[in-house]
Amino acid sequence: GNPNEVLVYGQNLKRGFTTSCGCVHSEMLVKRNKKENTFIEKDTFYIGIDSNKNEFKFDKEDFEIVRKHNWFKTKNGYFAAIVPSSGRKHILLHRLIMNVSDSEIDVDHINHDVSDNRKENLRLVSASQNASNMRITSTNKTGIKGVYWSKKMNKWGARAMMNYKSIHLGYFDDINEAKRVREQWEINNQKDYCKQNTEYIFQL
Repeated sequence: GNPNEVLVYGQNLKRGFTTSCGCVHSEMLVKRNKKENTFIEKDTFYIGIDSNKNEFKFDKEDFEIVRKHNWFKTKNGYFAAIVPSSGRKHILLHRLIMNVSDSEIDVDHINHDVSDNRKENLRLVSASQNASNMRITSTNKTGIKGVYWSKKMNKWGARAMMNYKSIHLGYFDDINEAKRVREQWEINNQKDYCKQNTEYIFQL
């Protein structure tokens, strides 16, 4: 059933080392990695459970396309499945649900819970829009996205990222002023895609 030309050594065919065009290997690989999911039905959605007891959510209307695959949690928290016809190629649950194959389009989890794959929590965005909705990084010491302390200037700095380029927004004596400028930049440039910042109380 393989429509592509496959080159093999004649001696391997004669000795029985090569037994197929590659389909058998793919099928065996999928079978070896096949671990059934279980599903719990809720009012408007399902909770899927993989073989390691990891849970993920999706809408009832997507049940038929989801149940065709065996999902597992990846290292970065997303849920993926092996494509049976490829043996090794993976598909991501949130991209399958949103029917996205274009690599230029990202699927953003609005509430940052990548196990919540209900359509109300998914939206199509560009890479820069997706980056604007990222959580505050672990290296951020101020607790405010885009705000940092500059030892060189002895002031609070504000910066942003757009189209993979860093944008300097200024230095400020007051951390709240740096925060205000950074948030205003988000409103002007990222609108609905910016992550809502949590208010912090600092002891300086």
